[in-house]
Amino acid sequence: MKGRFELRGQNSKGANFELRVEVNRLVKTWSIPKGPTMDPAVQRRAIASPESLDFGSTHICDRGEFSCVLDFERSWEKGWLVFTLDGEKLKGQFMLERSARNYFNWSLFKLTDVYANAEIEVEEEPDDSWATLPLFATAAMKRGSAQLR
Repeated sequence: MKGRFELRGQNSKGANFELRVEVNRLVKTWSIPKGPTMDPAVQRRAIASPESLDFGSTHICDRGEFSCVLDFERSWEKGWLVFTLDGEKLKGQFMLERSARNYFNWSLFKLTDVYANAEIEVEEEPDDSWATLPLFATAAMKRGSAQLR
C-alpha cells in the first residue's frame, strides 16, 4: 500500500520528532524522542499517538512517499509494519514493532539496505531549510480533517 509520510521536528527543549504516515486517508502518528536513525544497529523508541502532539513550533524536516510491504491496516493490528520511505533524508526500508507490554510503545528500526549508514542522523535543531508549518495545519490534523501535503 502506498501513501505519504512527513517527519516533523518539534521546536522545544531537547529533540523530539513526529512521524506521520498517511495511507488511504488513514493517518498514524508516532512520537520519536531521539529521532529516526539510518543505523541498523540502533533501535529508537516510538510512541503511537492518536493525535498530533503540540509542543510549540513544528518544522517539516523530511517528507516523501511511504509504501508498506504488506497490508497496512492488517500489519498495524498485528503490531509490526515493514515499510519503505522515499524522502530526501529518510530512504529505504524500516520496521516499526509494537511492544507486547504496552499498546502505545513501539520500536523503530532501520533495516539493512543500500541506504543504511551509521553516520547519518536527522538534525536535532531546525535549520533554514526546514519549513515552518502554519498553526492551522496542526489544529486541522488534531480534528482529523486534514491530509498530509
